[in-house]
Amino acid sequence: MHPTNRTLIDLDALACLFRHGVATVTELLHLGLSSALLHLRCSHGGPWQNLLPGILLLSGSPPTRAQRVQAALRYAGPNTLLTGLDALHLHGIRTVPATGPVHVLIPHRRQVEAPPQLRVTRTRDMPNPVLRNDFLTVPPARAALDAALHLAPPAQRAVLAETIRAGTDPTELHPRGSPALKAALSDLPPGPTEAIAMAGLPTPRWHISLRTPDDRPLGTADAWWNTLGLAWQFRTPPRPDHLAAAGIVVLRTTPNQPPASTAAQLRRAAAHATTRPRPDVILG
Repeated sequence: MHPTNRTLIDLDALACLFRHGVATVTELLHLGLSSALLHLRCSHGGPWQNLLPGILLLSGSPPTRAQRVQAALRYAGPNTLLTGLDALHLHGIRTVPATGPVHVLIPHRRQVEAPPQLRVTRTRDMPNPVLRNDFLTVPPARAALDAALHLAPPAQRAVLAETIRAGTDPTELHPRGSPALKAALSDLPPGPTEAIAMAGLPTPRWHISLRTPDDRPLGTADAWWNTLGLAWQFRTPPRPDHLAAAGIVVLRTTPNQPPASTAAQLRRAAAHATTRPRPDVILG
């Protein structure tokens, strides 16, 4: 009799080995589990469940959205990027709830059969990935366009407007072959990048968390000019002013302010920031 490693595996603790408790059938078979055991544990009332073909959730609880996203990325294969509403939520743009199929972007040469829980877009021009909460996503502009293609007009406008307010340059939004999206974009107010250009300032870093050297959190800058120590908040809710107390010049504006007015405020804030040493703060 040849012993196997099956008797050494604590099946109830197996989920801890896999991110979000999501594993492929192949991975489990390589651990020594049998196909019959996997089928038994995923049967009705069993402790595990099928999320997508060949992708299991090692839990009997209803899957979370993060687990559905993890399953979609594992199913679609290497070099897959998350796009659409789920990617927008990870970028902090949550105007529309992330429901329905998980939307992924894959290289054009790959063929993936999409079950109802998954939406697959193939492209010859894969964008550079952006890591958000340990998920590889497309940049916000691509995520917004992919999401908007599958939304009703009011939700389209809301998603695109919030993406621009969050710091995406409107010129990055290129709705190829979609007259409806072109019309929606033409009706939107300008974003923060227009005010920055009018103020003559360089491109900032977006959505930066700031801390003291001893790792005490100070707050978030929607736009941050590191050499100046200048923070602009145009969407972050007002909070206790730890940023200013740390010596950071903080400009707060409302989202619907005219770009010319905002640009003038940015110029004044930048000029003020040059009159004192950069504060001792760190990013992250």
